[in-house]
Amino acid sequence: MGGLEQIILPLVVNETNINLRVKAVRVLGALTHNNPKAQIKAFEKNVGSHLAQILLSSTNTEELSSALYAFGSLLRKFPLALQRILSTSGTQALIAVLEKECELKVKAKSLTLISDVIVEKKLVLSNYADSDNPLAAAQYAELNLAEWLKSNAFCETVDVLVSSKLYELLDQPDLVEYFITGLESSIEICQSVWSKNPQLRHTLLTIKNRYMYVQDEFRLEIAQQIERLIKDLYNSINHEEL
Repeated sequence: MGGLEQIILPLVVNETNINLRVKAVRVLGALTHNNPKAQIKAFEKNVGSHLAQILLSSTNTEELSSALYAFGSLLRKFPLALQRILSTSGTQALIAVLEKECELKVKAKSLTLISDVIVEKKLVLSNYADSDNPLAAAQYAELNLAEWLKSNAFCETVDVLVSSKLYELLDQPDLVEYFITGLESSIEICQSVWSKNPQLRHTLLTIKNRYMYVQDEFRLEIAQQIERLIKDLYNSINHEEL
């Protein structure tokens, strides 16, 4: 753990050489991935705000990708960090990536992290009564994800992003899967916005129809996933707030 504090964190925070900083951020992500002790140490050193600043300020694909990996490693299954970081600059930083001039795969990673947090909270709360860690469950219950996302125009940002990337997405089914999964996870928060945009519906229908009639099992599965999403998005009436 000494290497994290004495070597990695100073490089993440202070290093001006982008290649060295990217390598340090990757190592940070690997060290904190599924490692509660390292997560706590990084959290105590305010690493979350430094990673958020990278996401807000950088336009470098490798740096953004590495920062998203480290950000996810720090936040996942760590409700205190989720509360402290996402309620301040964290949510803004993730949504900022969706608006940047950067590769679509980086935007997909950001949306996936947001989606994962939404699903993680739902899963914990669905097992609240049987939880062996009631404090953590209570912390998840306090995560006001819907408010933070809405106040940072998440729904509108995703709406514009997906609607405007039709032709880029058509030939990248792996990315389509990430985006559709992200939309599915967020539908309870954003249905009132997304259901009003005919361009988003057109984009979803076009991709679905293109994938539905090809001899490709993966694309066919995505088409079926999109079909379910369209049904939920445009036929649903009441959605319980997250």
